[in-house]
Amino acid sequence: MSSRFVRASKFRHLFVNHDKPEKAFLDLDLSTTTGDHQYIKCSSKFFSVAVRGGGGAVLVHRLDQPGKITSVTPLLNGHRAAVTDTEWNPFNDHVLYTASDDATIKVWQIPEEGVTEGMTEAAGSLDGHIKTVTLLRAHPTASNVLASAGKKPCVKIWDVEKCEDKITLDDFGGFVQDMNWNYNGSLLATTSKDKMTKVWDPRAGKAISSNKCHDGAKASKVLFLGRKE
Repeated sequence: MSSRFVRASKFRHLFVNHDKPEKAFLDLDLSTTTGDHQYIKCSSKFFSVAVRGGGGAVLVHRLDQPGKITSVTPLLNGHRAAVTDTEWNPFNDHVLYTASDDATIKVWQIPEEGVTEGMTEAAGSLDGHIKTVTLLRAHPTASNVLASAGKKPCVKIWDVEKCEDKITLDDFGGFVQDMNWNYNGSLLATTSKDKMTKVWDPRAGKAISSNKCHDGAKASKVLFLGRKE
């Protein structure tokens, strides 16, 4: 018989069995840099996460090789400051983008076998932000299109192949806290510190809708649902 005061729930007494240690990734020395980004990203072969270390170190590790991450594990180390976000090209499991406090975005070509020795030279650099780059989102249907947000309130749309920013969206009342493409990449939604949610038509370079989002001190997140216009 259920209590008058506690709502009955099928999930109230669920417990989790942890996976075996040999199937987990252990001893990650994570970066202390905080922000509104997702801390870990995956392709179908690798995961990437910022770790402690000078120059903005990033760990790229194969998903099929669980176990302890040691202090001698090779890293990507091509920035001059802490890495704030990473993003994989959805069309190429070996292309990784990294954003940093040094206001640049690096493009990395990950070897077929993974990172077996330290890498300091990126395949390309996207330079255009004048302050920290905070968020990266790859276009869902175009291989070499990337959106980035910076602490100077703006979003840039990049042609990665040419290392050029083609579009800049800058009508924000505070720095961008989250952004996401819709399913076909025709629209981009953003939230910002001024508590506004906007939906942008990047090709037109303007917002097509704007609404007040949640009050409160915490960052607001945004996501398109479904496959409709």
